[in-house]
Amino acid sequence: MKTIITDRAVLEEISSLELKAYLVAQGWMTAEKIKDKALVLTKEGLGTELILPLRKDLGDFVLRMSELLSTVSEIENRSMLSLIDDINKSGVDVLRVRMTEGTADGTIPLSATTDVFYNSREMLLAAACAAKRPSKVFGTKKSEEAYDYLKKVRVGQTEYGSFILTFLSPVAPKLTPDQPTFDGMEVEEDPFERLTTKTLLRGLNAAKDAAIGALSDGGIAAFENAVSFGVSANLCDAISNIVNSAGKAEISLTWAKTRPVLKQTMKNVVSFDRQTVEVIAEAARNFRRSEPLLNQPITGWVYQLRQEQSGDPEGTIRISTTINEKPRKLKITLSTEDYHQAAVAHNSGKHISLEGDLYLQGKATELRNPRNLVVIDQDDD
Repeated sequence: MKTIITDRAVLEEISSLELKAYLVAQGWMTAEKIKDKALVLTKEGLGTELILPLRKDLGDFVLRMSELLSTVSEIENRSMLSLIDDINKSGVDVLRVRMTEGTADGTIPLSATTDVFYNSREMLLAAACAAKRPSKVFGTKKSEEAYDYLKKVRVGQTEYGSFILTFLSPVAPKLTPDQPTFDGMEVEEDPFERLTTKTLLRGLNAAKDAAIGALSDGGIAAFENAVSFGVSANLCDAISNIVNSAGKAEISLTWAKTRPVLKQTMKNVVSFDRQTVEVIAEAARNFRRSEPLLNQPITGWVYQLRQEQSGDPEGTIRISTTINEKPRKLKITLSTEDYHQAAVAHNSGKHISLEGDLYLQGKATELRNPRNLVVIDQDDD
């Protein structure tokens, strides 16, 4: 016996726009509009009408909504709860990260869960940055728009099937029909949220293709050519960390039904194994060595001072800091005034903060064009 849901609070949480988008995607069409109160929908080959209430203040809202969901669940031979879950995802792009190694019982180690959650976030952040401006490397100082996007992403319920984590990226509904332009190609004025998920899917496909290309000829050129598609050291690191934590992984995207994607050529499901991510991780290291990180904030403590002669206009210091969550020794050449400030910090055991352009070349790490040096007092912590 199927469960019939009549709880007003549950039914009112269902968006009429998302419900309509779901039904249209399943082949239902609007046959009639009853003022501003409801829509009548029909489906070819079925002698059934659905009445979709548009206002939640109607006296028969609960009855009509419950009848609609009950009818659709019977037609689709599924539970109302499963149906409602899909409807509620009609307004979001769904990112699924499926771990396929050692998960036969639907479980994974706790440590792997933490790593996969964190690196899934890093994938989305890398895609959001690349949607604004593609780059080989994104440093610690990322765009506010990218961070604002992350605040909108929700974590969905885990799904059974090996082990699947879901991330829900809300996207504004499309209110106007697609209009063809030059050479019959469609131009979509996508909101930033959709630009991000498209960039992520392009980047995943491009990273996989670049890894295959690099394996065949051993060159980094395949990855450099993929930067414009959203590939970056940040994305490569996130992919390789997920696979190293969970074994083989499948990463997929499902588009919101309220904003369908037409004429897509990208694969929606991209799989990665350990051999592939070894190449991807190496590409990330190459990118970080060759590309400076501009305008990077740095905090650390001075452990070495060097000035060739007293009164020199410049002096060199070395500080101990953390970059990309790894300890680093950083060389910085400072002006006389800033060198004096650094010496004060060194002698008093205080930290300094400053900004500059970070060059990572193996173990030799240098901050160029330093500016805004400040000695941090303990009271400022």
